[in-house]
Amino acid sequence: MEEKQKNGVDNDVVKLTYREYIRILKTMKDDQRAKLNGWNVAR
Repeated sequence: MEEKQKNGVDNDVVKLTYREYIRILKTMKDDQRAKLNGWNVAR
């Protein structure tokens, strides 16, 4: 039972960090796209 509770907490933390990670990846992709678009426009 104790292990399960601990895992539950860990899972919550993992979910939060995972969401943050996905959000960061998405923003990075958007930044890359913007840069690529900038390059294309510059050319």
